[in-house]
Amino acid sequence: MLETASRASEHEAAGCEPDGRVRRRRFALNPCDYLYYAHDRLMVARGQIGNVTLMLMDVEGEIDPARVRAALRRMYCEHPVAAARVRTSLVSGRPRWVLPKAPASLADSAYCYDDLSGASDWLGEMWRRCERRYAEPCDLHAGPLTRIDYYAGPNGQGRVCLRWPHALMDAEGAQWFLAELARMDRAPGPAALPAALRPDGMGLDPLGGASFGTRFRLFRKAFRVHRDYGKVQRVRLDSAPPEPSRALGLRLRVFEADEVERIQSNAKAKCPAGKGIYARYLAGCVIRALHRLYLARGLETESYLVTLPQSVRPAGPRPVHGNYLVAATLCGRRALIEDSHMFGADLKAQLERFESEGMAEANWALIWMAGLMRTWQYRILLGLPIGLEPYASGFSYYGEIDPPIREFCGARVTNLWGATPLSAPPGWNPAFSRFDRRLNFTLTWIRGYVSDALAEEFARTIEQEALEPQSR
Repeated sequence: MLETASRASEHEAAGCEPDGRVRRRRFALNPCDYLYYAHDRLMVARGQIGNVTLMLMDVEGEIDPARVRAALRRMYCEHPVAAARVRTSLVSGRPRWVLPKAPASLADSAYCYDDLSGASDWLGEMWRRCERRYAEPCDLHAGPLTRIDYYAGPNGQGRVCLRWPHALMDAEGAQWFLAELARMDRAPGPAALPAALRPDGMGLDPLGGASFGTRFRLFRKAFRVHRDYGKVQRVRLDSAPPEPSRALGLRLRVFEADEVERIQSNAKAKCPAGKGIYARYLAGCVIRALHRLYLARGLETESYLVTLPQSVRPAGPRPVHGNYLVAATLCGRRALIEDSHMFGADLKAQLERFESEGMAEANWALIWMAGLMRTWQYRILLGLPIGLEPYASGFSYYGEIDPPIREFCGARVTNLWGATPLSAPPGWNPAFSRFDRRLNFTLTWIRGYVSDALAEEFARTIEQEALEPQSR
């Protein structure tokens, strides 16, 4: 009884009905969402790809296209933020999500079905179509922002592709979006939200309501570290002049269970035991791959900076939408890379300092402070040399939600993986994600800034580093 009353009061405070439906039609982007939004606007203005992300499901079993469309209509009714658009407040100058008045009516424009069952190379054709659609500009000011493409292949095979602007949600949220879409198919009538989810608009504060003074002290700490990283020398791998474009390059490698065991064995042999050992090992593989590419080209640099997104989401339920990420910067010191044990110990020490010194909260305070600016001011800040750290590469590693997605609209889900390009520089982004006993590895790059040949070499070198035990 008390729990029900508490839940109802939470909904009321968030502007929601007791059943979880949002009553307000406008609410603010959280600080991380705002960062992605401002960066997206800057990159698009420069002619680059915006911050648009992909999550793909491989399925086995025939799916009625109308079934997916019907589920999406219900999804937009239950989670209207998925069909929202962005508007900038005339008073604050900051962006807001604006929910549609009739969200279900937008589902048809957000859904595309391609029957490739007769294609001789259906996956190749699927990629070509996916790349063309990805290259189409994503207008954040015109909803819906989520798009579902269903590619039906031969013999019951298929692939479902979710596209969305990163400002809307992170990889965890995207998995919950797909899980909710599957739930809408199974339960077409009104149903309570899963215990793991909050209603749209019920955002989270990773700083737990800390005072402005506390946030400012955390901001200053993060800003000092950010400024120091900004002094790191930038060295390009590709000698061609940068010509950022909207063309996406993507490569997928699926490590099966026996290969995953080899990777885990290598990690235990070369990395100090402790929290995040596999993420640390794979981040080290990315840095060593960069090192090998630099050596092969006779390029000198003291260190390689790689970003590692970290979740700062408080424990408990979350809304589908929203990003709750900060970037831990891993510094691969060239002097240590040749000794894998010392290198592994150094990466562990960096992450331990990040946690013990409260840098996750400090970085959230940094983007919270930046989020007080008007949109045009934010874009100017990001365009300055101090606005972005000189990363040599992106990197991410994440797992599945609980419960994991194993069924979708009557078909069996055989794999689930995501990919996000990173703006130039560095223009490429390796990502690892777990699915059951598999490990997915994707590399995305911006064509015209990174050559296909260099990207392929980078991907192959990362795979070699991950699978081959190091003799050093």
